[in-house]
Amino acid sequence: MTDPAASVESPSAIGSGASADAGPTAARWLLAVVGGLVFACGMPGVLPFDELAPVLVLSGLMAWFALATASRRPLLASFVFGAVFMAISSWTVSYVLFAAYGAVVVLGGGYFVLATIAARTTLLRGPGWRIVAFAIATAGSFWLRAYMPEIYYPHGQPAHSLYCWPVLLGAVTLGGEVLVNALFAALAAALVELWRGWRVAEPPFAVARNRLLAVLAVGVAATGAGWSLQVEVETTDTLEVATLETGLHSLTVAAMPWAEYERMVLQSLMRPTAELLADPEPPALVLWPETAIPHVRLLPEELAAGRARVALPRGLPATKAQLLTGLLVGSPGEFTPAAALIELPSGLVLGHQEKRRIVPGGEFLPLSRVLPFGLGEAMLGLFESALGSVPDFRPGQARPLLAAPGGARFGVLMCYDNAYPELAREHVAAGARFLAVLSNETWFEGGAELQQLVAMSVCRALETGVPLLRCTTDGWTVVVGADGRLLADLGPAPLPTAGTRILRTKLGLGPAHEPPMPSWAAYLGPFTAFWLGLGLLHSLVRWARLRVARSAP
Repeated sequence: MTDPAASVESPSAIGSGASADAGPTAARWLLAVVGGLVFACGMPGVLPFDELAPVLVLSGLMAWFALATASRRPLLASFVFGAVFMAISSWTVSYVLFAAYGAVVVLGGGYFVLATIAARTTLLRGPGWRIVAFAIATAGSFWLRAYMPEIYYPHGQPAHSLYCWPVLLGAVTLGGEVLVNALFAALAAALVELWRGWRVAEPPFAVARNRLLAVLAVGVAATGAGWSLQVEVETTDTLEVATLETGLHSLTVAAMPWAEYERMVLQSLMRPTAELLADPEPPALVLWPETAIPHVRLLPEELAAGRARVALPRGLPATKAQLLTGLLVGSPGEFTPAAALIELPSGLVLGHQEKRRIVPGGEFLPLSRVLPFGLGEAMLGLFESALGSVPDFRPGQARPLLAAPGGARFGVLMCYDNAYPELAREHVAAGARFLAVLSNETWFEGGAELQQLVAMSVCRALETGVPLLRCTTDGWTVVVGADGRLLADLGPAPLPTAGTRILRTKLGLGPAHEPPMPSWAAYLGPFTAFWLGLGLLHSLVRWARLRVARSAP
């Protein structure tokens, strides 16, 4: 596709010429590849030192801005940049299914093209607005990728690189990951403009310096405003909790014969739980991860009648403690992953919460029912041959909060629910004093997704102002404070582990309050996506007019 802005705009309007051009052809493609690689290495978990991730992300965004505002082939260069970024940051998706990984790379690269078009062709035309246009377009592209129906993919956002530095993530309380992504992009663009001003005086150096200072001022103000929203209520209430991490691959567990499955549950889950409950000061709440007991399926009518039970082996001591575990609820053919709060030792289900965001490819086949020409059936066959079965779970519904021993209410985020702020806000607005995340990340075999999902948990804790406890199958089991700091963790461990790992901690409870994140922040993402749409529409109109002009007599 030819970029109409590059054809009809003056060089100053889009930053072309010597100052904005990415250089000769070889250098331009080198910048696209190396820039995408550096950007990907800034994502949590890609490299072993996440503390330096923000510097790498900022450098990668600078390379993207240089490519996006160049006069020659900015769209193709942006696609190469984005495809390299997705290929590196999402590599562990290839462990699940390589075809799905290829789709992630190609489609993910396309979002970078959309952002480049929007940054170059929307109504903010003058060179002084390039920074703002790039910031909004970048934030919009990441939001759109996270919320695109059927193929939503929330991983790999610039904001996540700051999870080791929660003090710098104050703006996430004000405007979510969308605002932090925009601030990151604006800072990168301002630094590139400063470099151009120093090298070739386009824009003038003094002008570029003032723009950088303005961006820094906005970033500091947004961060400070976010921290000022945090609710500071002194509370000494605590809850003794213990999380079990089995370290068993979910496919291995699902394929077990019933007798072997029962032995696994006894060895990896029941015996460690019994030992915890036999302690003179046992935990009040024991957590098992998502898919810990995948063969247990509760029927809706039993749950509605309050008579649903989970069969637990005999031998558990009498206790006031409760068990929170991942299992399935629903009728045959319409199962939903869920978390059930269970009375011990009777096994009576006291309440449950359902997974709202099921995982594309892992728990349902995206687009399989809408693709034409038999492509949907081909996709079903591909997944069935690769995984042995076709994933076909259903998204769940909102459910009442659960009550831990002592009465403290809490909400559960099942795996991918952890990536979406509106679900966490919904729980806290209803009175949750802490959040629990039950997750299974064995699909990624110890890859970067472990750290990326923890980075999302840090954002959820900051946005809601309550602590968050993660219980995972293979790991990263952590406790996140209301201020975003990691208070305790087991550390990532390769599969399979030698035995069940246990994280026991005294969890400080948050106050029951409205989330500090303002309600209008929910509209920032759709606004930036609308900006992308305007950019695409404007580009299409200009392209059509240019085609007519070229074909005129």
